[in-house]
Amino acid sequence: MRRIQRQQIDLAGLYQQCVAQKRNAEMRQRFQIAQPTVVESAMVYAQLGQTMDVYQFVQPATADGGATCKDMMELYETTLARKKGAGRWAYDAILGAAPLGICPFCGQNRVSTLDHYLPKETRWSLAITPDNLVPACRDCNYSKGTACPEAENMQPFHPYFDPLGNNQWLFASVERNNGLWVRFYVDDRGEWHGRAHRHFNLFNLGALYATNAANELVGIRHQLVRLYAEVGSEAVRSDLIDRAHSYREAHLNSWQTALYQALASDDEFCSGDFNLIEV
Repeated sequence: MRRIQRQQIDLAGLYQQCVAQKRNAEMRQRFQIAQPTVVESAMVYAQLGQTMDVYQFVQPATADGGATCKDMMELYETTLARKKGAGRWAYDAILGAAPLGICPFCGQNRVSTLDHYLPKETRWSLAITPDNLVPACRDCNYSKGTACPEAENMQPFHPYFDPLGNNQWLFASVERNNGLWVRFYVDDRGEWHGRAHRHFNLFNLGALYATNAANELVGIRHQLVRLYAEVGSEAVRSDLIDRAHSYREAHLNSWQTALYQALASDDEFCSGDFNLIEV
């Protein structure tokens, strides 16, 4: 998970801009009636975010004649997500907030869309709330779908509200059945109370990271062969440890950190099993 700074966007102003673009007078009236609910929902969501209890958010009812779920979903699609929408500037600002353009959920792919942390299909009053819109890659957005957490341990990490934490939860091991490959797994018995498992499984990170690791191994194989031939296994281990430390300083729970820790701690790998890497 990667942290992202929350965008300081005035929701009431954004909402009014988006509503003003709708040509249907009756629809605009429904949106006006619903505005207090939308603004209040955003405040409640932000408060729950501070303690990472957003799963407790309950969709409120709007006053009679107010905007419906269908209305709010349409408002997002036509005025925020659409290229020429009145609120597209906010969409682009949120999309561009991801450091280096990297998806905060997988920490690997480039962002290309916005994900509703709580789905607009069931928490529709948050459909255009900036705090509920997270830059994401299409794979993570698709994997998450319309899943809505119903308990604390069902919440994936929230890039705006969750601290990065000081405990490592992503690890790896070198496997040798059907060739040499790297398996990634989670141990989050510490501060995350099972949420790291949920995040890891929800976004299918095990398969993604295993593929990345396979490509990485191909790329470093030649250097490891050379180091082993010139100096020996301890030179190989030292190189892998240096790589692990470097990645750990950047991102404690990156797949690269877990990969190089696993390689460095595997005696057989350091002593020549890197020759099993298929090029």
